[in-house]
Amino acid sequence: MKFRILSHHFFNKIILISFCFLFELQAQPKEEIIYQNLSVALKTPNEVRILDLSRKQLTTLPKEIGQLVNLERLNLRDNKLTNLPEEIGELENLKILDITRNKISTFPKEFWKLKNLEVLLLNGNSLSNLPEEIGELKNLKYLDISRNQISNFPKEIQKLKNLEVLFLNGNSLSNLPEEIGELEKLGILYLIIINLQPYLKK
Repeated sequence: MKFRILSHHFFNKIILISFCFLFELQAQPKEEIIYQNLSVALKTPNEVRILDLSRKQLTTLPKEIGQLVNLERLNLRDNKLTNLPEEIGELENLKILDITRNKISTFPKEFWKLKNLEVLLLNGNSLSNLPEEIGELKNLKYLDISRNQISNFPKEIQKLKNLEVLFLNGNSLSNLPEEIGELEKLGILYLIIINLQPYLKK
């Protein structure tokens, strides 16, 4: 597998392709109810498939979130979350999780139980590293960790055999592990490497 360092001119096409990918993944065969209030959702927890808590000024996510065992899509973007409750690991059917633009710096160990996750959006948080447990999310297809403070990348990334889209731009990366070349399904990789010299010599 070969990667190309892409110019900004090509970036617009990447954005378009990746959003089309996400739209296709989110498409539903039938109309689903979108819950926008956790208290309301908890009245019929087994029926909730989609929960949108974006832009609620949340500083914590209530542990009761773990009662929504059939939840498939959770939108937490544009809040003020610094961490997630361990009960997040109870959401075994979760496929799409959007935590864009919060203040997340660490994850509870239970987070890595989300084996059915296909889309994970973590851009615009406070991550300084990506835990090696990321390799446990083997069904992940779309991962966006752009605009954090990540300086190194775990070799366990090689375990994400289904990954198709990876956004790394806006971090402090100077290199990538060789194992990233083993992601045979990866079709979109966007990053800004501060030190290009090792790549230019090849």
